[in-house]
Amino acid sequence: MPETVLDVDNLSVTFQTREGLVTAVNDVSFSVAAGEVL
Repeated sequence: MPETVLDVDNLSVTFQTREGLVTAVNDVSFSVAAGEVL
């Protein structure tokens, strides 16, 4: 099994805009192994 080079757990990102808060992602988790492309 290839080695994990990136592991993201429970990522949430919001941005403040003139119209209010915008949620880009909410509770996203993923892993990227060596040799994979993101």
